[in-house]
Amino acid sequence: EGVGGERPEKALEQLWSHWYGEEGAAPRAALEKAERRLMQNPDTAGEAEALQDIAASFPDWAEPLNRLATLRYMQGEYASSVELCRRVLRMKPWHVGALGGIAMCHARLGNEEQARKCAEAALPPERSGREAWVEGMLVEMDARLADIPEE
Repeated sequence: EGVGGERPEKALEQLWSHWYGEEGAAPRAALEKAERRLMQNPDTAGEAEALQDIAASFPDWAEPLNRLATLRYMQGEYASSVELCRRVLRMKPWHVGALGGIAMCHARLGNEEQARKCAEAALPPERSGREAWVEGMLVEMDARLADIPEE
């Protein structure tokens, strides 16, 4: 068992759900629609444009950039994907998708040592390490949230 009696995978699932819904139901629906179309045909320029439009409309929302990074990875544009992942990490330093994305890009580019470091930072593969990582990220997120002044 992990954080709050839940398995770490469930905590990550809830984290992704939170990230997708940060800007509300309509933006979430638009992002999910763009992602579905992206997964069906990653070679169309329209999907990149849709994700760029969403990102421009919500400049503080990391998920459209993360999805665009995924698209660039699928298109073999690894350097572009890494840069987009880095933008995500500037917004959310604990973003497991962006950390994992950078690791995957480095692996494709043959940068094995960098890929290994990024993969380890993203999410440890063994269960005990994963639980500790998730718990550590939740503590870090709570600390960052505590520093945000209330309106």
